[in-house]
Amino acid sequence: MAKDNQLNEKRVVDIGVIGSGIGASSWIYFLKKYLPKSRITQISSDFYPNCSHSSTAIVTSHGIRPGVSSLGDLLYDSYRFFEQASKNWDGVYKGVHTHLCSEEKIKRFSHLSKSDQFEGAFNEDCFYINNEELLFHFSKAKDEKVKATVESISQSEKKVCVILQDKTKREFDYLFSASSFWLSTDERKLQVVQGSFLSLDENLGDKSFSYTRNGFNFIYKHFSHKILFGSLDRKVSNFTFDQNNLLNQFKDAYSFFLRREAKLDSIKFFIGLRSKAPKRMPFTKKDQRIFEINGLYKNGWSVAPYLTNQILANWSKE
Repeated sequence: MAKDNQLNEKRVVDIGVIGSGIGASSWIYFLKKYLPKSRITQISSDFYPNCSHSSTAIVTSHGIRPGVSSLGDLLYDSYRFFEQASKNWDGVYKGVHTHLCSEEKIKRFSHLSKSDQFEGAFNEDCFYINNEELLFHFSKAKDEKVKATVESISQSEKKVCVILQDKTKREFDYLFSASSFWLSTDERKLQVVQGSFLSLDENLGDKSFSYTRNGFNFIYKHFSHKILFGSLDRKVSNFTFDQNNLLNQFKDAYSFFLRREAKLDSIKFFIGLRSKAPKRMPFTKKDQRIFEINGLYKNGWSVAPYLTNQILANWSKE
């Protein structure tokens, strides 16, 4: 930002943000923090459903310890940042998550506290997210929202030009993207994969809880009185969705944890799309006046706020 050292003295800094999930919402939230005089236009499309609006939305450190891998360090730092920063955010509720471990995974979680409920199980602090509440808390700082698909983007020395699908032209001082469907580069070979889960309306009390068992998360959120159930890390190479398999896995988990059969009258299935980079490592890029964050995969709720805050804090000091 050295060439724009007058930036904070301008009456208005026109900024465009592409996307509608936690990545784009994080850009908006921290842009207003570091550039309070900015005028932010959010451009998003409903054509592709993103997982931020359709996910189980739970944040844990998943037993990760620092110093093991680059991805592990990023996830660990992101979780610690989220733990502190989210104290002032709407839609975040602290709780406990329990890992029911197979023998080969006990070592990974052995540094956590043991669960009193199950043998070979371990507890760790976590955060339950009210998706829409937190997304609104972050994105309400925007000044304008445009529902449109981006067709092309170009930039000059002083402006970024965005052409929308209806041929409308929008110009911004800077552009920030968190959309898997508009990328400034394909160098990272980003893969768009499907995420799916089911929900069931049931009041299980005023305390959220969750378990990981056999590669699936069983989650109860007290603020919505909903049970959510989805795969922890299902390998997906296409957009097929095996609803019966997910339902059967849920029935088994429900009877295991609650000791009764589930009543399925209110059950609903959800599908969203998320971006996955090689080795699951999220990436960022700055190209003159265009900033990009992508490949958040399953860690967007913690990684997106951490990375966008870090990028903008450093940029504002240049």
